[in-house]
Amino acid sequence: MLLDVLLGAPHWVSMLFREQFLPGFNRRVLDITNQVELAQLPAMIPLFLHHTQLCMMHYFQEAYLSGANAALPLVMDLLSTLSFRTYTTLPTLPRRYMAPLPAPPSLPPTGPGPGGPWLAPIAPADNQPAAQQVTNTAPESALMRRFTSYGQRLRTLTDLGHPQPRVDNGTGVLCLSWHLRGQCNTVCR
Repeated sequence: MLLDVLLGAPHWVSMLFREQFLPGFNRRVLDITNQVELAQLPAMIPLFLHHTQLCMMHYFQEAYLSGANAALPLVMDLLSTLSFRTYTTLPTLPRRYMAPLPAPPSLPPTGPGPGGPWLAPIAPADNQPAAQQVTNTAPESALMRRFTSYGQRLRTLTDLGHPQPRVDNGTGVLCLSWHLRGQCNTVCR
């Protein structure tokens, strides 16, 4: 879904991922679940995801440098690894991925305002103006329709840990709210 929104559904990388990689991966995962012990599967699946993540990161780095001349991402290599059961060739997870998470801070149950202090409006800093809503007067309607058709929140795209798309000259990032929703605010970073 993210590739379809960012690159467009007819983009060759989106089509490779959707039409070849995903169906092949789903078939092979069914085979794996029949051949390995169920207790091993939770340790294997993150390795599959990490392989795909690294392939896509490499592709986007190459696309940033080479543009349309970037080679296809090597996601199909994972299908060969799964078919030949050469799981030891999968990249290992960084240790920090496996570190236990710290306990979340506890919030007081009550406070000023209904429901506690975390629901109180946040005042802007003295040196920062209050945000005002602005509307994109020349939105790319096809891009907005494509985003809207997925029915996902914008936060879903931005929480995936990928860098935001950059402007054509590479000096800044695109505001996804401005381009996908057609509106943003005057203090958008």
